[in-house]
Amino acid sequence: MTTDILLIESNEETVGALRTALSEFDVALRVVPDGTRGIIEAEKQKPTAILLGLELPPKNYGYVVCQRLKKSDVTSAVPLILLYASATETDIDRHRTLRHRADAYLKKPFADAQVVSALDQLLGSLPRRASVLADAPRDVVPGNGNPGSPSAVEVTLHDDDILFDEDPPFVAPSAESPSASSAAPRDVSIDLADDLIADLDSVFPAEAAPKPQPLKSSAPANVTVRGVSRVPEAAVGKVEEKSSRDAVDLKSEVERLTRVAETLRDELDAARVQAGNELDEAKKRIATLEAAVGEAERKSAEAAQALDAERARSVSAATRVDELTARVAELEREVASRDASIAALRADAEKAEPEIQRLRAAVDAATTSVGDMQAKLDRALQVRERMRRAVDILKTLTDD
Repeated sequence: MTTDILLIESNEETVGALRTALSEFDVALRVVPDGTRGIIEAEKQKPTAILLGLELPPKNYGYVVCQRLKKSDVTSAVPLILLYASATETDIDRHRTLRHRADAYLKKPFADAQVVSALDQLLGSLPRRASVLADAPRDVVPGNGNPGSPSAVEVTLHDDDILFDEDPPFVAPSAESPSASSAAPRDVSIDLADDLIADLDSVFPAEAAPKPQPLKSSAPANVTVRGVSRVPEAAVGKVEEKSSRDAVDLKSEVERLTRVAETLRDELDAARVQAGNELDEAKKRIATLEAAVGEAERKSAEAAQALDAERARSVSAATRVDELTARVAELEREVASRDASIAALRADAEKAEPEIQRLRAAVDAATTSVGDMQAKLDRALQVRERMRRAVDILKTLTDD
């Protein structure tokens, strides 16, 4: 059995990726590039599953579409996968906590296996397309009665594709509405729901509309009046019955549009509350920014003062640098003068080197002479000591 999947997505690249991912499966992929049209199409022909792009125009309109699909009695139980690209994980986690949330979430870009896995978890295993239908043309609409028609096709719906039934509901003529039987099929937009309800209410008041009365004629039965035969009662009854059925169908459509309008009013109220909250938040942010600006101005003034002080220190430092530069120049001159003195001393030392060598030789000779004299002195002292001993011995002998 073909799986009917409704894709509400305006991004052609995403549409192409999903067509590729589901090309091997027995899936009828209906593509609607507009969120409002997608809601109407889903309620008109309930799909097996819905793939919904978050970044629909206007900005992130997919949130509103998801809420309305999950609030609808017709589509609330239909599995819905939300496809997103720019939303953060925090935004998605917050959306998961809502009452009217999606059944699954898929981040773009995604792999084919991720799409198939998400659908399998929600619907069970997707049936694969029969091999004989692998190369079937895509311009054959399912259910058209042609034998051999493929069971999986892709149908793209645009703004002009979503209409009422081919035969518009019959509206009885009235003073306010000259004729409704000649009206052509009309394009239904949620944005024009209030105007349409007002027009229909003018035709059908709140109380039940009176049944059309049978046509009366004073001519007897089977009598021709000016060449026109009298309308049979059975034909009149059929017209009345068809008018009643059309009126009931039209009232049902009015009730549906009324519910849609009420939903829109609820969403408008919620949007107003949200806008008020956002305005309050914006005011708080403005106050915070003003405080931040004041703080920044204060810091800027302090920075200006610090800059002036720094400039003064810079001028003082520049003066000090000039003084140090002059001192360095003076020291360099002194070093140059000392270098000249050192050079002169080195020249004098080189000139005195021969005399120093001669003096060193004289010192060495004197040292040698002193050594010889010290040796002689030591021998003389030894002789003196021997002589003193000899004298002492002589004295001893003389005394005896």
